Amino acid sequence: RRRARDFLPWSALAGLSWASYSVALGYFGAHWLGATWLATGVSALALVGAGALATYVVRRT
Repeated sequence: RRRARDFLPWSALAGLSWASYSVALGYFGAHWLGATWLATGVSALALVGAGALATYVVRRT
């Protein structure tokens, strides 16, 4: 029940934050763990965990 002009800036900020987090996780994960399947698995697990945590926080409020 919110107007688009009230919602859009926050939605854009959330999308930019999520994209920045994903890129940073991939970049630092590759440097710390190397470009291996282990690094890919750890990155994917971290992304899923962050999504699950965000879902939990949003549903609690």
